[in-house]
Amino acid sequence: MKHALRKDKDIKLLKRQRSEKESKRLFRKLIKCSDKKPCGSGACQRCTETFSAILRRAIRRATKHEDVAIVTIVTPASTAAIGSLDAFDHVNHARRLRHLFRDVPYEWGLFVTDFSENEHRTGRYEPFWCIHFHGLLVGGDVEVIRRVLANRCLRTDAIPRPYFVERWDRDVKALRYLLGLDFDRRIGRDDGSRFNPKTGKRRVCRDVRHDPLRVAQRVELLLHLHAIGVESRITMLRAQLRRTDDGLIVVPMRQSAS
Repeated sequence: MKHALRKDKDIKLLKRQRSEKESKRLFRKLIKCSDKKPCGSGACQRCTETFSAILRRAIRRATKHEDVAIVTIVTPASTAAIGSLDAFDHVNHARRLRHLFRDVPYEWGLFVTDFSENEHRTGRYEPFWCIHFHGLLVGGDVEVIRRVLANRCLRTDAIPRPYFVERWDRDVKALRYLLGLDFDRRIGRDDGSRFNPKTGKRRVCRDVRHDPLRVAQRVELLLHLHAIGVESRITMLRAQLRRTDDGLIVVPMRQSAS
């Protein structure tokens, strides 16, 4: 039901933009999509959710007895100005991710490209697209991964928390977040509040408010997702995704080489 509602909203949004050639073409594609005849567009909620469900099954099968770290990361040079998302180089983006984990001990990894529009409430910096990765590393030590990212992912005023790492507790919610079309505006502010367990008091900190994308931003992102496709959002580390009769399987490089 949720993907149908999201699809309806996107179709209505694109319908209002039909004076633009690319928006009109995508509108026609999405409106014809059905379970019997999927359109396959990276901007289609139905097709993305279908592929996401297949991907989640593959991950669960491949990680039954493994320690898994959930990682969200903004690699260096992973931003784009509003209005220039179509020029972003996803091949280099994936290369930077692989280089970041080049000497980290782990078995394999799977990451999905995610998007947000970042800005500050006071206008301290220009709004921008933040293109980040959300995924998992299998067989790695969470503390080692944190230390590596702390040294290699520098904080900035616009991106104060460039990484997040935690051990996966097997909650499927973490996997549902991997591949979706629920993108938002992240509006930074400086008057957040957080409890400090060392002092027993609350402290002032950076915080963020999540708002829906503006119409022009949503359209820009939908067109970009349509152009790159669903599967292009996936980056595999030391493994491959292979199609089978019943979906997908993850094949670590040590197995694919044998």
